[in-house]
Amino acid sequence: MQCLNCGVLRQSPLPDFVKAELYGNRYGWYHKRPGTAASELARYADMATWIFAELAPFRPSSLMDVGCGAGFLLDALRQARPSIEYAGIDPSMENSALARARGFSVTTGVVSDVASSKARYDVVLASNVISHIGDPVGFLRTMAGLTAPGGRVVLYSHNGSEPAIDHLYVDVEFSFCREHLGILGAKAGLSLLPSRGIAPPAGQADKHVLVFEQNEKPAANCGLSPVDRETLVKSRPLYFESWRQLAARLVRQTDTSGVPVLNFGASFFSMVLAAYCPGYWANVEACIVDDAAGTFLDKPVRTIEQFPPTPPPLLVLGTNPASHTQLKQRLSGRANVITWNDMIRR
Repeated sequence: MQCLNCGVLRQSPLPDFVKAELYGNRYGWYHKRPGTAASELARYADMATWIFAELAPFRPSSLMDVGCGAGFLLDALRQARPSIEYAGIDPSMENSALARARGFSVTTGVVSDVASSKARYDVVLASNVISHIGDPVGFLRTMAGLTAPGGRVVLYSHNGSEPAIDHLYVDVEFSFCREHLGILGAKAGLSLLPSRGIAPPAGQADKHVLVFEQNEKPAANCGLSPVDRETLVKSRPLYFESWRQLAARLVRQTDTSGVPVLNFGASFFSMVLAAYCPGYWANVEACIVDDAAGTFLDKPVRTIEQFPPTPPPLLVLGTNPASHTQLKQRLSGRANVITWNDMIRR
């Protein structure tokens, strides 16, 4: 569903008991995807650099990560700024335990569970959380309440200024543009500070970092212009149609006999291909990663060296479309590489 007045995208929310099970008991699987450890470490390091660049010249002495997962971002932040005192909270029992094992003070729960705490932090950060929240104003208000005087609230989240893969995640309730979050922040007593214009790291073009400060009477953002809103509203159905067309095209390209069909990657994009391109996924023999083993969804995970060169396999890139050009150049000598970044950009 999308609002024709403001352009916000809203997905039908999951029932509370489903959310409790998903976030409390199932989210640990995210960090068990084979072959993703190195790329995840690099991604979090880039995130930490980006967050601190947008915070500058503000230099915090304490930081709370709301929805800290297994502590990967906390670890990257600590490596970048070891003098800061870090803490976190996460609803996943498994992930919060892993974050504590990394040496962080982490509570198992949601941010409202610590709202009455006397602890205050120079920065209260939420990474990829706000779009999952049914009451984003209440969430921002609670974050603001945990912020020390003169501190900052920071959001790292999907940038909803154009359609992207987050539209296809079942647990994402909202897609927000910067302007939307500025309005929501004002309702929570926060002023959105101007962006420092830092370019997103590679592979994170669909994200943004927003920094807020507390303000008793913040000025409400004026929202999207009519032209931007109209463009956004019209582009979303086209994005979904592109996925429908991609599903049909991948079936045609991989409906072969005698030629192995392989999916390169075990990322979010591979998950979405499995869910929204089921005909293609049924043709996949295995998933390929650089150096790992195990299973991904219902497929075995192997390295490309484990397949004979004859006949050359069909290798469909199940990765961020931003990586397709580089990966095709790298892998073309080993397989017939199939890309789809001509149809879907984010």
